[in-house]
Amino acid sequence: MEYVDGGNLLDRCRAGAIPLEEAISLACQLCEGLGRAHERGIIHRDIKPANILLTSEGVPKLTDFGLAKVELGDSEMTMAGAILGTLDFMPPEQRRDATQTDARSDLWSLAATLYQMVTGESPRVIDLDSAPTELRSPLARALKTKQEDRYANAFELKTALKDCLVKTKPLAPERQIDLGAGEC
Repeated sequence: MEYVDGGNLLDRCRAGAIPLEEAISLACQLCEGLGRAHERGIIHRDIKPANILLTSEGVPKLTDFGLAKVELGDSEMTMAGAILGTLDFMPPEQRRDATQTDARSDLWSLAATLYQMVTGESPRVIDLDSAPTELRSPLARALKTKQEDRYANAFELKTALKDCLVKTKPLAPERQIDLGAGEC
């Protein structure tokens, strides 16, 4: 297992809200990793700040795939009616029945994580008025109750997040991360 020396995102969030540009950069990098996992049929099901480690350079690493499932052949860990995960970051369908999760469920959890990054508040109760104005629309869509009303995939969410920054000011060049085999 890779050693990641920068602590976790929860510790970073406890220090207060993360600046918008930095939070969106982190979320976009996480969308890239999630998108690759989803392409392979892997659903994380426990995305939250405590499961995101940060390198000393600030690169996020999604960890703890202990509740993950493979879409086409779920492990025996999930039973109909089972509730798995952390409630504050758990999408509505996962609260009802963990077998109903899909890639859009992970996007809900990532949006809840982004909400905590930019507000400094737990997403136990999400008040979009607390979020920066330019981020409200992508958060609102990613946090929809019905899965079919959310972004279809992580790459759509990433594009929406980048677009909301472009409207206010140009983005710095994106840092390219070379993922090795088996890394998210």
